[in-house]
Amino acid sequence: MEETRSTPTPVRGVAMMMPSLRYALTLFTMIVPPTLALVNEALANPLCGLNSVFCYYSVGTIASTDSSKSCSELYSNASYDLIRGAFAVGFQTPPGGGATQGAAAVAAVDHYRVAGVSPGAPLVFSAELDVSLRAYGQDCQSIGNAIASSASATLREGDSNQSSASITTPVICSTRSCCAQATYLNKTLRVAVTRLAGELFTLRFDLASSGRGSGQGSGQLHFSGLPSGAFVVSCQGYRQDFATAAKGRSWGGLKLLYR
Repeated sequence: MEETRSTPTPVRGVAMMMPSLRYALTLFTMIVPPTLALVNEALANPLCGLNSVFCYYSVGTIASTDSSKSCSELYSNASYDLIRGAFAVGFQTPPGGGATQGAAAVAAVDHYRVAGVSPGAPLVFSAELDVSLRAYGQDCQSIGNAIASSASATLREGDSNQSSASITTPVICSTRSCCAQATYLNKTLRVAVTRLAGELFTLRFDLASSGRGSGQGSGQLHFSGLPSGAFVVSCQGYRQDFATAAKGRSWGGLKLLYR
């Protein structure tokens, strides 16, 4: 199991965390197809990709190859579970925090393939992430103070095939003060995937929330448009049978699937 910790950095630093290591892992997975090598009972697999969770106030960024990871503190939390295909972030600014802003973020990746049909059969189907975003700005403040918050989510297949959503609290100002309004969004992010049965494809998941006040985001992965008998499995252990919810698998069963 690989795990590194760093001191808190701005939320945009999550996407730039350890670029050389991320590049090395990506290059290695292109040369050697991901396998289900058992590292330990925490289901860590360095061939599946490097993931990170970010909690703003004291934890900072935790980078890991685990199938699931989380960080949590009094005012922020972030988690991913690639076996379940579930992701979540949340933050709020401390009471009396002055100009302090908060943030939380997740950046995760996994490699998938379709099984259950003849290998090499051409397929066109959808990877979907059901997203819920919430943002609540800080109470009314004098003009010039930052009071807005935001939340965002992105599902990306390959290098550029992506779907994203974001929200930011509207701000209404009078002659003396500005007030942030709550906002929310429920949306399914969807990318079309064109692959042969058995061929690997990569999905990346990014959720983030930041600002003043509070914000939350969550996402749940599933697939649609697969033929009868087909199911999706991943390097980290995700499995979805067509028209059923995602469920975890034992390492023994998954190793049989990937032989």
